[in-house]
Amino acid sequence: MLGFWIIAAAIAAITIAILGRPLITGGGRDAQAATDDYDVQVYRDQLNELDRDVARGVINEAEADRARVETSRRLLEADRRAQSARAPSKAPPLLTWAALALSAVVILAGGLGLYSVAGAPGTPDLPLVTRIEVAEIARASRPSQEALEADLPHWSGPPPEAPADYLEMVDKLRVALEGRPDDLEGQELLAQHEGALGNYRAAHQAMARVIALRADAAAADDYTKYADLLVLAAHGRVSPEAEAAIHQALEIAPRDGIALYYLGLMYGQNDRPDLAFPIWRDLLESSHVGEPWVEPIRGQIDQLAAMAGVDY
Repeated sequence: MLGFWIIAAAIAAITIAILGRPLITGGGRDAQAATDDYDVQVYRDQLNELDRDVARGVINEAEADRARVETSRRLLEADRRAQSARAPSKAPPLLTWAALALSAVVILAGGLGLYSVAGAPGTPDLPLVTRIEVAEIARASRPSQEALEADLPHWSGPPPEAPADYLEMVDKLRVALEGRPDDLEGQELLAQHEGALGNYRAAHQAMARVIALRADAAAADDYTKYADLLVLAAHGRVSPEAEAAIHQALEIAPRDGIALYYLGLMYGQNDRPDLAFPIWRDLLESSHVGEPWVEPIRGQIDQLAAMAGVDY
């Protein structure tokens, strides 16, 4: 216990020294400006990354718009701070030392007060095995495909550039299959065309029918198409139903790239970067340029490695 308080006091002293040095020397403004300039660049990069996230299907356009507004607000605030930090200013000595003393009191008293309420000296860190158990419980209880879709807007209709004769053909196919639900070729076509129109719910329903009709003859490609449509319908989330389709595909074709990509994505979404990272790393190393999962993995694997505690 004594060791804990010695460490806590040392940290507090170092913190006060770091915070107090700019107050005493008046030399912290350039460093602050540099920090804020860095923040400005980070927020600009985040704005650029949002477009790539939309293209990869990680987030939808509405989520991206909300993120753009918040990121732009932070960008403007960081830029304002950077401009302000460059303006020359030096406080009177008495005020400087008073501010330093007040900072020391706030840091020490505030830290001790907070720790007395929320802290638990001597309590060990949450073991890795426990964190994994918590993550697995959360994964097992995550929302179903139906629940995910219920929270999302319904299909708003075909894109405006879709040709009228094409839309008419798809309508005729829908009507025809109402009377012939066991038409395998028709269901395959319907899944393909509904997906092309962005009607992913109808598309994955048709693809589920294809798999049911093929039964034991269903191929890995059938399951990956089904999983892909489920993920698209859930705006990038990998539901338990999509995960089941992924495992079905991998039982048939253990090196299927699309299935492995979505398996890694699923683990990444459910706080298991330790499982997601090796899947994506191995897949990336064995893939060729131009394969559809290569760029999405490249755009996210560095962050995933950091989350997994891997020097990549």
